[in-house]
Amino acid sequence: MKLRRTFLHVVAFTTAISLGTLHAADESTLKFFRELRGRRLYSLAERYCLDRLGRPGLSGVDRADLTIELADTLVEHSAYVSDDQQEEMWRKAKAGLNELLQNDPENPRRLLLDSHAAMIPAAEGHWSRWQAELQPDVAEELERAQAALNEAIPRLTEVEGKLRARLNGPKRVVGEGEPQPFELQDLLVRIGFQRAQALVDLARLPTTATADRADHLVRAEKLLRTVDEDSDLVWENRVLHVECLRLMGETVRARRALTGYIAQDPPEAVADRLTVEKIQLLLAEGQTDEAELQLEAALKRRGAAAGELALVQVQRMAAKWTSAHANGESGSAALALSHLEERVEEIQREVAGYWAYRCSLVLQQVLLQKRFGVAVAPLVRRAETAFSRNQQDQAAKLYAEAEAAVRSAGKLALAFDLGYTRASILAQSQDWQACAEALRTLLTDEVVASALNEPSTRDKTPDALLLHGFALGKLFGDKPTQSRRVAYSKSLERIRAEFADKPQAHEAAWMLGDLEERRDQTTAALQLYDGIPFSHPRGPAAEVRVGECYVEILRRLVELKRPAHAWEAEAIKTLTGKLPSSPEGMLSRTQAEVAIILAQILLQKHEPDYSTADQWLARASDSLKGQADGASLSARAMRLRVVSLAGQGSPPAARSLLDQLSVAEPQELLAVLEGLMPLAKSAPEGLKRDLGALQVQAALKLRDKAAQLSAAEQARLEECLALAYVATDQFAAARDIYAVRLKAAPRDKQLLQSQGELLERTGTVADQELALELWKRLESLEKAGTPAWLAARLRVCQALTRLKRMPEAMKLVTVTKLLYPKLGDEATARGYANLEAKLKETKEK
Repeated sequence: MKLRRTFLHVVAFTTAISLGTLHAADESTLKFFRELRGRRLYSLAERYCLDRLGRPGLSGVDRADLTIELADTLVEHSAYVSDDQQEEMWRKAKAGLNELLQNDPENPRRLLLDSHAAMIPAAEGHWSRWQAELQPDVAEELERAQAALNEAIPRLTEVEGKLRARLNGPKRVVGEGEPQPFELQDLLVRIGFQRAQALVDLARLPTTATADRADHLVRAEKLLRTVDEDSDLVWENRVLHVECLRLMGETVRARRALTGYIAQDPPEAVADRLTVEKIQLLLAEGQTDEAELQLEAALKRRGAAAGELALVQVQRMAAKWTSAHANGESGSAALALSHLEERVEEIQREVAGYWAYRCSLVLQQVLLQKRFGVAVAPLVRRAETAFSRNQQDQAAKLYAEAEAAVRSAGKLALAFDLGYTRASILAQSQDWQACAEALRTLLTDEVVASALNEPSTRDKTPDALLLHGFALGKLFGDKPTQSRRVAYSKSLERIRAEFADKPQAHEAAWMLGDLEERRDQTTAALQLYDGIPFSHPRGPAAEVRVGECYVEILRRLVELKRPAHAWEAEAIKTLTGKLPSSPEGMLSRTQAEVAIILAQILLQKHEPDYSTADQWLARASDSLKGQADGASLSARAMRLRVVSLAGQGSPPAARSLLDQLSVAEPQELLAVLEGLMPLAKSAPEGLKRDLGALQVQAALKLRDKAAQLSAAEQARLEECLALAYVATDQFAAARDIYAVRLKAAPRDKQLLQSQGELLERTGTVADQELALELWKRLESLEKAGTPAWLAARLRVCQALTRLKRMPEAMKLVTVTKLLYPKLGDEATARGYANLEAKLKETKEK
């Protein structure tokens, strides 16, 4: 649903408000504003006013005139914008006038300011009255019209009294800047017309009581009889006078006045409106055939220019459909609807603007009634309007009522359509619980079957199922319980089972893959991602996810010390198959990322293939040059190239690449160093030392730029340098770094572990004793029995063993095993088993 844009019908109501008030401002300036508004260059006029108003030294008279012009422009502009913008423009117009009235109570043009401020709610009420007629089911428009008109009428009456008092009072010299008598007289006529129009608008509202309606029309008709025939509002006055008489039921007087006005050769636009009044009179008298003939003749005469006449024609066509539909005349109703649709399409093509918009609304109301029935259509219309105004809670409530109504009538496909719309609104509001519940009750086998049998809802069914899955996924993310995970998985598997050939099934596979990854079920995720075709919107990202899954699977196999050859071969074959077989040509961004992942696997496999990895990395780097979003990938490729170049026996080339990186931003170089750490750790021993030396060199260079790094980044740099020292067997230098850092953060678990591991490698008894103390400290920081605590306790036992304190180590292992038989995760439990076997073997010896 799109937020509607409304257009002002071609009447001179806003013109009567804003374009005709002559005051003492420069005539060329008035002409300038008239021309801007006449060409609908409202924004330009508003900017001009605001610019002038912002200049210092502006006189009170000029400030008043510019404020009036700005307010008038905003009011007229409001007819051509969306609802929220319209209300903001009315607010600004009122605020500008009221602020000046408050801040400059002695302004000589105060009476003009008062008058224009009084006309704004009249304009708001007039517009809202039209909108209430356009959307009779929308109570908010009716309420807004009633409130604005009830505010406008007494204000206009009050201003009219002030103008009469000034004009009829004792003659006096007009002060500097004060409006001249002819200005006040002209303004008095306009205020009177606006009061009459507001009274007619109020009388036309369906909420107005019959007695009040008659009183409003009598008062309006009296005002309209007093307008000077020399006024430039004379034709607007005459049209409104005929309308007023017709609404009063004074058809004879109305026809007499109408005949006299038409005989005076009115302007073409006014002639159309008088013709509309003539047709409305005939319809009011029951002369339908004659009204149709008059309408047909007028349309033939006016052609594409017939705006309001076209609306009357569309309303008559809609009335014919309503009659045929109500009488069960399906053939006549279908023919009437076909003619109506053709005519509205023609009007939209030829007339456009406000009248085309209004005609389309008439057609929409007919279509809603045809689809949902007379009783439910108003609910749907109100729901659509509430949504267009961002009243999402109200829209969801109304759609729920409409869904219940059609469901009770056995129209399950319609219930599905309305329920899905409601669920979509709840999803936009991020009310995932309500969204999931709404769809759960909607997606029964019976309702889904009905939706699949209906062309208008068939394609929405997989979307509704997918939205249900998405909502359940959000709920699982907020609170990841077993029951929520099962519900989420089932909803996605249902889509894949029932709509396997639809794009939504592949989207469900993506969501399931993500779920499996979060559950560390990487193999299952890999299969799901690999089944998503590249042509699907998720296809390119899925290919990257496939590569990342292979990397994670291989990492876990290495961690668990299990054979990885088969997985390495499969990963290389699969990822190579996703890349161009030709060694030439540029790679897409997705292909470049897959190539980088493939290179990473080639570098980390049991027998690294440095040459092939380097070829892919070089090609990926070349392809990513100049891509706005390729910087992070390029940096990743460069990190890996340091390894591939060094692994090919080219440390100088690797060093040259690091030197290039050293002139980059410090944060970028730090990212390179951090990226090298896991690669260096898994490299063969000789290459590990070469990479360590390169890292030491780069880290020391980066230390010179440490001031450009944050405290957290500096800590990460020191960690990189320490690990590089370890890789190059510079244990003392690494130990010094850790000692300084531990002194500043004695409870940092990662630092305790890193320093402990380093001390274990040195081999000296003193370092082993210190390592034991660090492991005990780490153990004390963890909660007893947790996996982290059990891992730290294992380190303590291993440290005791290295220090030849076997009985103490054996006692700790036995107690720990007794208290916590599971002994943590698989790797930790295996560590306990190996240590216990070693201790027993030593004891037996």
